[in-house]
Amino acid sequence: MTIFDELSNFAQERYAVHVGARSFSALVLSSFADTLSQSVGQRVQLQYVPYVIKLTSVNGKTNSKFMDFIRNDTHFIRDNGDYYLKVVDSLQLKFDLGVVVNDNFDTVSNITLEIHHMKFQIEASDRQLVCAPGTATLKPSISRHKNFDSVLKRHGIDPLEMTHIEGMLLYGGLASVVRVSMAKPQAVDLPRLFPGIVFQGRIEFEISTDQKQLFVTGRRGATRHPESHCECADVGDGIGSVNRGEFVRKAEGSNRNEHVPFAGITLRGPSSVKTDSVVGKRRLQREGDNGLFMPVRMAESLVNGPFPGVRFDLRDEGFIGWKAAAFIDVSDFDFEPYPTQGRFQVTLEFRVEIYGSVHIDLGKLGRIRVTTFAGEQEAAGSNSVKIGFYAVIRAGELLLKPVLEDISFGEFDIHMKLFTLVGTPFGTKGAVIGFILDRIIGELIAWQIPIRLERELRTYMARPMFPIMDAYYSAQIEGLQKTNEGTGNIQLLHALYTGCADRGFLFSTGIEG
Repeated sequence: MTIFDELSNFAQERYAVHVGARSFSALVLSSFADTLSQSVGQRVQLQYVPYVIKLTSVNGKTNSKFMDFIRNDTHFIRDNGDYYLKVVDSLQLKFDLGVVVNDNFDTVSNITLEIHHMKFQIEASDRQLVCAPGTATLKPSISRHKNFDSVLKRHGIDPLEMTHIEGMLLYGGLASVVRVSMAKPQAVDLPRLFPGIVFQGRIEFEISTDQKQLFVTGRRGATRHPESHCECADVGDGIGSVNRGEFVRKAEGSNRNEHVPFAGITLRGPSSVKTDSVVGKRRLQREGDNGLFMPVRMAESLVNGPFPGVRFDLRDEGFIGWKAAAFIDVSDFDFEPYPTQGRFQVTLEFRVEIYGSVHIDLGKLGRIRVTTFAGEQEAAGSNSVKIGFYAVIRAGELLLKPVLEDISFGEFDIHMKLFTLVGTPFGTKGAVIGFILDRIIGELIAWQIPIRLERELRTYMARPMFPIMDAYYSAQIEGLQKTNEGTGNIQLLHALYTGCADRGFLFSTGIEG
C-alpha cells in the first residue's frame, strides 16, 4: 500500500501528518554518522604515549558515506506500547590499536565493537516529536596481531601495560564514544514543520506497514491554525486582472414602456493563465518523507463560504444626472477535487442586478426625471467564476495557491419606464436608451463590476491560502542540504502531491538528487 492509502485509512476525516524514518534518522543519527565518517582512517593519540587507535572500517566499508546505509536500514517499531526509531540490527566497527614511531604505524591489536539493537524512543507533546537518547547493546572483542610480541619488544613496551590499554578501550573508552554520540535528544518541531495545523487532544501514532513512516494526528483530530496565513498578501501573482466586458445590443422596442433587452455583456475572464508560470514547474505527483493529509471534507470547508455579497453605487450629478446601484449575489457553490493534479477547483455561480434612474437638472426649476431602469438576469446562477487551488512552494513554504481561472457572464434584460422627453436634450426614446447603454451600463457593467468583483474574489481566495509545510525545515531534518554555494538556501525544492477524489489529498515536499 502507498503512504496515501495507509495514512488516509488512519486519518479518516481528520487532518493527519506523516514523518519518515529518513527524517528521524537524519535528525538523531547525524552526529553518530559524522563521528564515524570523520574517524575512519584517522589516528587518535591516546593519553598513554605513543599508543594510537584508529577506526578502519564500518560494516566492512571504508568510505565516509555511512549515513546512507545507516538511514536505509532505519525503521519504526512499537514495543510494549512505546514507539521507537530502530537502527540497523548490527553495526560492526573495526579498530586498529598500535604504535606510531616516525609516522610509521605498527599494529598491536585489532578491536571489534559490535553495536546491536540501537533504538531511540519517540515521545510526543503537543508541539514536538522527541527522540530520547539512544540505547544499544555493545559487544566488544579483541584479537592480537600476529606480530604482537615482536612489536612490543621492538618499541620497548611492557606487555602488562599494553593489556591495561586494551582493556580500557575494550570495556570503556570505545563504548563511551559511541554512547556519547547517541546521547543528545533531538526533536521535530511540529508547529514549525506544519505551521498551518493544530493537533487537538493527545497525539496519536501509527506505524506504516513498511515501518518507514510514522502517522500522527490528535485524538480529536487536527484543524487549521486560526492565525495561520500566507505572508504573500497578493494572491494574483501573475494571474492578471479580470478583463473589461463588452455588450451587443439587441433590436430595440417601439413602445414607450416596452421591455428593452440587450445581450452579450460578457466578462472575457482573466488574462490568459499559464499555470506553470503561476504555480511553478516544480510540481510532481509522488510522495515525500514528510507530508500532510487533507481530507476532501476539510479542503471543501476551507473554501465553502461565507461568499462575497457586493453592492456598490455610481452617480453623476451633472446637467444630465444619473445614479445606479449594482448588486452581486452568489447563489451556488460547487467543489471539485482533482487530487492527482494536486489541486481542487471551486465554481461560484452568481447573479447581478442593476437599478437606476436618469434625470435632468434645471437648476431652480428643479429636476426632471427622464426614466428609471433595471437590469436583471433570469437565472440565479447566470454568471460563474472558477478558481483553482494548487499546492505550490513559495518562499520556502508549501502552501495552497489560488488561481483565478475563468469568469463568464450571462445576458441581461433591461426594463425602462420613460417619463418625459419634454425639456430634455433627448430628442427620441432611442437617445435615452443609447445613453443608458453606452454611458451607464457600459460604465457600470463593463468596467466597474469587474473591478469590484475581482477585489472581492481576491479577498475570498486569500482565506484558504495558508502555509501547509515549512519546506526548508522539512528538507533540513531529512538531511537534504543541497545548497547554492555561499547562500545556504536549499535548492530544487518540489511540491509533491497525490490523492484520491473520494478521500483527500497528500501534500509533501522533496528535492532532486
